[in-house]
This record gives sequence, structure tokens and C-alpha cells, in this order.
Amino acid sequence: MKKFLNSIGFFILFTIFSNISHAALVSFWGTVEMDRVAAPSGVVVSVYDAQGNLIANRTTFLYGGKAYYILDFSAEGKVYLKVAGINASGLLDIGSGGSKELNLSVNRLGLGEHCEYDVACSSGYCVGGICSERVTGGGGGGAPSPATGGYFRPTCELNYTISTPSKLSGYLNESLNVPINISILKATCEPVEISISLQTPWENKTASLKNLYKGDKKTFSFDIFLKEEGNFTLIAKSGNLSSPISLEVMKKEIITTTIEIPENLTTITTTTLPIAPTGLFALILRNPFIIAYILFGIAIIVVITSRIRKKRR
Repeated sequence: MKKFLNSIGFFILFTIFSNISHAALVSFWGTVEMDRVAAPSGVVVSVYDAQGNLIANRTTFLYGGKAYYILDFSAEGKVYLKVAGINASGLLDIGSGGSKELNLSVNRLGLGEHCEYDVACSSGYCVGGICSERVTGGGGGGAPSPATGGYFRPTCELNYTISTPSKLSGYLNESLNVPINISILKATCEPVEISISLQTPWENKTASLKNLYKGDKKTFSFDIFLKEEGNFTLIAKSGNLSSPISLEVMKKEIITTTIEIPENLTTITTTTLPIAPTGLFALILRNPFIIAYILFGIAIIVVITSRIRKKRR
């Protein structure tokens, strides 16, 4: 009996690990088009197994005028992809996995067709899961009619805030660093990408922050060159969010210090030094016995000369 139970346990473990071993790591990537033009940023690209179960989803991002997606997941057998809830491929065999380039292209849905996202409809409105025309209320503010029950809420949601300093100051013809703080409050399709821009009186700058997750707090800085003196307003924007910044540009003053010295503050005393003696006189001053040496030499010369004369006679 014990051997029988051990055999059953071994069979169960073998079956589990055999199924796990068939799963492969796959990375699909490529461009995304809707109605033959680049899809907007943030469109959901999803992958499903053959039974229609969601495996993973990501959103598109823009680069070089094209929309791209990257889907990393683990699966086995066959899968298919959707763009904004629209079928974008047939059944694809995973095989042994790996990186696969797969460019996706879909056509938007017409009125009355089933939809999951506003962007999937040619009308731009997915109401109650059906592509519909926009119905405005009596106030003309563009709100949906109460009879529709509101627009269909997409699966992916993104909520974030931006903040900036209320006031900055700098000097003319110098660079100034402008920080913009971004906080991700909610992101159901991570990672997400956020585009930010800074409008200045002299130029507009844009940048993108990628691979952001819920709870992330990032600071991005723009460097601007201050070309005019005065008071200006900078505007940081991202999506429908904006944050104004008061800017004061000042002209840097050059401070010079002049030190005046009174004429009577310093007295200069001039001392005339005696002229040092030169020649034989200087030699005598240095060595007083030099005279004796000279006289002694002269005496010897006289003696020798007189003896020579006597011998000649």
C-alpha cells in the first residue's frame, strides 16, 4: 500500500513539473497602428491564451513618430493579441519562446460594435460596451446623457500629479535649473510612460519619463537659458495637468571696490649713503699694514740695486 501511494505521489509531481516545463518565456514587441496611422500613447496591448484568458497587457509608447509596445510574459501553446480590445492577430504558436518582432495593425470599430475602450471606436466613445455617438446634455457641456449610464471605463487607469516651485529667480545670460516633481498615484497597467513639457518665453522643452510604477516619485529638471531681464511665467504641463512658475530674471551687478590712500598717510625717509672709496685708498683702509709692506719692498729693491752697482765698479 505504501509503495502504491508513493507511486501516485511521484506521478502527480511528475505531471505538475512536466506542465510547468512546457511554459516558455516570450517577449513580443513591435509597432502599433490604428487605421493605418501610429496609435496614440497609452493604448492597451494585451495577450490571451487560446481559451481567452488574459496573460499580460502593456500600453503603447511613442518614439520617433511611431507607436511601440513590448509584452513580456510566460505561456505555453498558442496565444493571440488585442489592441484596445480589438483582435490584432490570429493564434500564434509560442514554440520555445524568445524575442519575437510582431507589428500590429487594427481598424477602429464602427457604431454599434462591441468595444472596451473609447480609442477603439471611430466615434471616440465607447458607451456601455458599444461604440456610440456622443450624446450631450441640455447644458451643452459635453457630458454623457444620463440614459447611457456613463462611458465605459477602460481596464487601465493612470492617475498622477505634478508640482513645481511657485517662484524661481536667476540672472540674465545664465542657465537656470527648473525641477518638476511627478508622483504616480495609480497605475493599473505598469510600467507607464509620462510626457512633460516646459513652456518658457524663449523656448519650449519636452521630455518623457519611462518605466514608472504606482508609488513612484520622480523629479525631472529642465535647464533653460535666461535671455531677457524682467518677470515672466513658466508653465509645466503633462497631459491635462499644468503648474505655473513665477520667474524673475535679474541683471547681475559688478561690484568694484576703490581704496584711497591719503597723501600724508605714509612718510618715506631718504638716506644718502657715502660713496665707498676705491683704488689704493680702499686697499689701505682694508689693511693698514699694507704701507709697511710696500716700504719694506722698496728698501729691499734699493739695497739690491746698490750692491749690483758696486760689483760693476
